[in-house]
Amino acid sequence: MRKAVLALCAAWVALMPMAPALAQPEARIKGADIMKHPIGPLALQYVELVQAGRMEDALKLSHNKAQAEWKKYPGERKSYTDFMKKMMPSRADLEKSLQGSAILIIEGQRATLNSIKTEQQSSSPGSITSSSTTVGIPFVMEDGKWKVAA
Repeated sequence: MRKAVLALCAAWVALMPMAPALAQPEARIKGADIMKHPIGPLALQYVELVQAGRMEDALKLSHNKAQAEWKKYPGERKSYTDFMKKMMPSRADLEKSLQGSAILIIEGQRATLNSIKTEQQSSSPGSITSSSTTVGIPFVMEDGKWKVAA
């Protein structure tokens, strides 16, 4: 019984710093309004650096944990850079998404920018095929500033 009480107390203590974030309602910002939020320009700068293969510079825009992980695994840097270049949208695609379909979801100290890219093609007269791809870019508030959480 005592172990259960101690475990519950430990869980309560661990969750207390998160209480203000949990109490805050979700906010959604759509389209061009995202550029009025600090995350909009940050996201554009981040994807531009990633696509240029400048992960060292991109990680300066990331939270401390991501920077520490980068330093911890020097042998994985090339494969991680290649993976991120493949996963992140180009600056042009992100800019286009930010003018229309993108959604920024803010939940307390965390946020996700969902960039949506839609493509259509006609294979024959009267027939249109459409597909969409969504990329979520995570952010976290750290030391009073938004940082990329990837």
